[in-house]
Amino acid sequence: MNDIVNFFAPMVLVIAILLALSFPLRALTCLFSARSRQAVRRRWLAHGVWGGFSLGFLGFMAASAVQAPGQYSARARIAEGFSVALTARVGISEHWQRVHTLPDSNEEAGIAPPRELTSSFLESVTVKEGGAIVMRYRDTPALPEAARGRALVLVPQSNADGLTWVCTGGDMPKRYRPAQCRDS
Repeated sequence: MNDIVNFFAPMVLVIAILLALSFPLRALTCLFSARSRQAVRRRWLAHGVWGGFSLGFLGFMAASAVQAPGQYSARARIAEGFSVALTARVGISEHWQRVHTLPDSNEEAGIAPPRELTSSFLESVTVKEGGAIVMRYRDTPALPEAARGRALVLVPQSNADGLTWVCTGGDMPKRYRPAQCRDS
């Protein structure tokens, strides 16, 4: 549900702002275009109700949009590690095609040492026994405290079509895991 709000909140917020800004113009227009006091009262009431709903809706959307960005940006920073881990996945897949066994180290997979595969938020990418890729994140204030210094693990599984990757293990809290790692 929160993902839906994160996706639609900016669009709905802009629409709500436009509606809220149009309310005073509509109210003034109705005052000067009516022919009788009764018509003015009816229009004023209708526009007052419309304005109240639009301002209430604007407040609701603003409140829901304010709480979401922190968790979203944390997930985006964690997901950045997957782009770095792609190098390890390619190395492991090539090793699998050549030898039909899974490598047990970065060197065996033909990739850079763990401390050289890094990014702004990723401390290292290490290939462990059975081709498991351990992505260790930095202990930096740019990440939420619960995600600092934590790890995600990608495990290759061989089948008739080659290798498939399952995101299991690691001590990263579920709320900060990328989508493909939350259900595992």
